[in-house]
Amino acid sequence: MIKGFVDAYKALGKQEYLERAEKAMYFIETNLMKGESHLHRNYKNGVSKINAFLDDYSFTIEAYIAMYQASFKEDYLIKADRLMKVVMAHFSDEKSGMFFYTSDEDPDLIARKMELLDNVIPSSNSSMAKSLFMLGTYLEKETYLERSKQMLANVYERILKVPSYHFNWGQLFFCLANSTYELVVVGDLAVREKQNIESLFLPNVLISGSLTESNLPLLKNRYVPNQTSFYLCKDRSCKIPVTSVEELLDQLEEEISE
Repeated sequence: MIKGFVDAYKALGKQEYLERAEKAMYFIETNLMKGESHLHRNYKNGVSKINAFLDDYSFTIEAYIAMYQASFKEDYLIKADRLMKVVMAHFSDEKSGMFFYTSDEDPDLIARKMELLDNVIPSSNSSMAKSLFMLGTYLEKETYLERSKQMLANVYERILKVPSYHFNWGQLFFCLANSTYELVVVGDLAVREKQNIESLFLPNVLISGSLTESNLPLLKNRYVPNQTSFYLCKDRSCKIPVTSVEELLDQLEEEISE
């Protein structure tokens, strides 16, 4: 639901949708988070319990990334990365590079299952693979990017045989096959200006930005006081900055047509 509200905010620009997403995220952090990064699965009458499963973590990580994209508040990326580290530490199958559905902190089971097929709800592993790709791009964490690619390679033959049950994996495949662009917006009007871009459909573009100086790899040393700048980047290499959405879209069109 948080991602749904964020998508609606991006497409329609209605502030109340973003506020609703922020309120829901605050509820999770206040009532379902144990410490900084351990999730609980359920909540009733003021009590939360049962350690979260992989999909609880993966969808919360996706929601944090979406909240960052909508608001440019870097704290959301930091929180997503904290959850990612918990998943890497307690859900990993080091042999395959995939993730088990239950944590190794839970009581031992006869067998720990592993979700791979996307159905009405995407599988927890495809969700994790997409988040590893996005966080790896935003934070320039090569280990995340390589893990994401390995996970996709594990199911590549499955995608070709039965694409209808691997649609979320297919979205990741599209991003990797079509060379995702990083679009950076930095300056006092960054959030307002990015809304002009988000109303368009740009499926292979990851947007990053900041209203002030930032130490995020894509944003470092790019802030200019009293100016909003746009950078079109690919594989960590950026074109000359421009100062309008129109110029940025011209650059993107030229890049795609080459």
